[in-house]
Amino acid sequence: MSLRPDRSRPSILVVDDDPLQREILVALVGEFGCDGVGASDGARALAAVARSKFHVILMDCHMPTIDGCEVARRIREHEVGARTPIVAVTAKPSATLRERCVAAGADGFIVKPVVPEVLATTLRRWLPISGSYISRPGVDVIDEEVFQALASLDVVRHVYPAFLAGLPGDIAALRRALVCGDHEAAGALAHRLRGRAAQLGAARIARVLGWIDDGLEEGDNDRVYDLAELLEPLAVATCDAIAALLSTTRQTSASS
Repeated sequence: MSLRPDRSRPSILVVDDDPLQREILVALVGEFGCDGVGASDGARALAAVARSKFHVILMDCHMPTIDGCEVARRIREHEVGARTPIVAVTAKPSATLRERCVAAGADGFIVKPVVPEVLATTLRRWLPISGSYISRPGVDVIDEEVFQALASLDVVRHVYPAFLAGLPGDIAALRRALVCGDHEAAGALAHRLRGRAAQLGAARIARVLGWIDDGLEEGDNDRVYDLAELLEPLAVATCDAIAALLSTTRQTSASS
């Protein structure tokens, strides 16, 4: 692992005392077209920031000796020039911890285990992330086991087409509610769509809708707005995948 960022790509400092977590995050940001630099504790993080300018810092909140909030506070105290975005990372989220992180100078907040889509949408606030976890082959846009289990039922002939016809409008309504600040309506829509998508095997969009639903309940509006940016391309990918499976199912039925 390089100790110095490659200046031809955005550089991200990954601060985590757990070597496995650190290695995974460094690998993930590499997938996004960024150069990940690891720091195993707060002191090393401060030394790295003193040596180099990073585009984003991913900061574990709970570390021995100097915790993430204190590291963030010290970075802000001595920062010169443009503000470096700091994203707090924790396995134990709470409103109190979020407030501490914001007070210390954090600009974002994500929860472990870190999911690639969530990390990507968070980083896109500051960086042109190149990695895609929506359209990449093999990603579970559709749970084919669920689809095949339903394919033998007569109801599939009208339920899936109705879902496909309604999904773009439902996503647009959810986004409008978020834009208008009507989080209660947005939460109700996300919850309903999450259940409907999961029931029909639209696994990837169901998962993102679930994160949005949870984020609204937790008051994590920044994360919700970032995730909402995934919905339209995910809806297209979901509709295309289901349409292809329906076409294959019809052809199989016609030939048998």
